[in-house]
Parts: sequence; structure tokens; C-alpha cells
Amino acid sequence: MLWTIETRELQLRYTWKISRNASTAKTNLLVRVQQEAGGAVGWGEAAPNVRYGESPEGLQAEFEQLVAKGLAYVTSLDELTEFLEQHSVAHALSFALESAYVHWQAAHTGQSVAAVLGLPEPAASLLTALTLPIMPPATWQSLLGSRIWGGFLSLK
Repeated sequence: MLWTIETRELQLRYTWKISRNASTAKTNLLVRVQQEAGGAVGWGEAAPNVRYGESPEGLQAEFEQLVAKGLAYVTSLDELTEFLEQHSVAHALSFALESAYVHWQAAHTGQSVAAVLGLPEPAASLLTALTLPIMPPATWQSLLGSRIWGGFLSLK
């Protein structure tokens, strides 16, 4: 398997401020896997979480270590799960690797992700919730009318 990782800088629409930090941008990592050049591709995203001591640089270093330890020789989801259990892998990176592999397997076999995982197909749309950042009331008033808050079951 051919594995790669790249960073993606995401500029946020507003300052994301919660009790432990504030930011105007996030650096996520995109993991890509394919069996051979030109074949089916799977992607997974890692969003480093400072709460767990994760950073983009740390995840990249872990990824390189996993490649050096034989990540390319994994040939099934069970093998990937076992491989990740044998190594200390940050949660965000572990998810990105699993997601990339499952999406690759779905593309490779022509199945949906749900079918690959043995799950029922998801509903066409799902209601969800949004965590609100800490903001001055005046900022909230200007944002509440914008479309970014639409479509959520609840705001928390």
C-alpha cells in the first residue's frame, strides 16, 4: 500500500475560542492510501487535538515512524487495527489511517463505506448539534443571522 500525508491549513470564519484555547486557523492532516499508482484512493483526515497533546508536527512524525515500521505491508482492516494496537498512535492519526483505509477499500471494491463496515446505509440527512465558541454578545448578534448556524438540531 502507498501511504502519504500532507498538511492543510484551514482558515476559520471566526475565532474559535473555548475554555482551553483560541484559534483563527487549524492545521489538519490528510492521509492518502492506494494500492498502486493510478488505482483506487482512500482519504482520511486527522484533526490534532491540543487536549490530548497532539500537534500537526507530532502526527507527521508518528506517521513517518509507522511507515518505517511497515505500514505499507498492511493488507486488511484487521491487520491495520492490529498494527495500530501494537504502536502508540495518537487518536487523530489512528482515525485518519482507519478512515483512509476504509474509504480505499470501498472505492477498490465498488461498495459504500457502510457496506464495507457491515452497517446499514445512513439516512439521507441527519440532524446534529454545534458547539458554540466563547464570543462577546455583540459578535453573536451579527453571527446568529448568518447561514453558518443553519441545519443544526441544537446549539451548545
